[in-house]
Amino acid sequence: KAVVRRASLMEDACQAQPGTMAALMGLDENQVEEICKRASAKGVVVPANFNSSSQIAISGDLAGVEEAVRLAKEAGAKRAIVLEVGGAFHSPLMEPARQGLADYLESVSFKSPRIPVVANVTGEAVSGSSSIRDLLVKQVTAPVRWAHTMAYLVREGVTAVVEIGPGKVLSGLAKRDMRPERLETLDRMEDINAFTVTV
Repeated sequence: KAVVRRASLMEDACQAQPGTMAALMGLDENQVEEICKRASAKGVVVPANFNSSSQIAISGDLAGVEEAVRLAKEAGAKRAIVLEVGGAFHSPLMEPARQGLADYLESVSFKSPRIPVVANVTGEAVSGSSSIRDLLVKQVTAPVRWAHTMAYLVREGVTAVVEIGPGKVLSGLAKRDMRPERLETLDRMEDINAFTVTV
């Protein structure tokens, strides 16, 4: 129910403040952050997804994102393209959704997990129920730190990665940055059933 509520709130935020995202490849975090800072003179734009060491998505209103794409190309990005998405996810334009989710989660009971959860807001493990609630709220407007998450997992000695859900985007990034000994993608129910039988 919380996931459905979050999706509804984000859709409302997209309707209220239209925005977009772009993918920048071949630039590091510092370069992208500086580009977003400069492009902010034209409109809202922030780093939104740190996917890998060389692939970062940005998010904001159309004018800000287009200016950042232009500056990224000037800075020597291998690719800088506006994405076909429905809104400016993980940006300040999602603030109404963040507040709405905070209000909704006040009525949801959380328990501390048996296994630590790595939050994509921080790229670090958390185990307290109140921390998890707070991070779920922050995640609506904060950037996704998948590259930092992978680095954390490597430091912790993780050698197997299982991606559950449609597509292979995250396992593809993990293959390049983590180089795990075992990599599984379970995007259909048959895959999940087969995997549980062999474990």
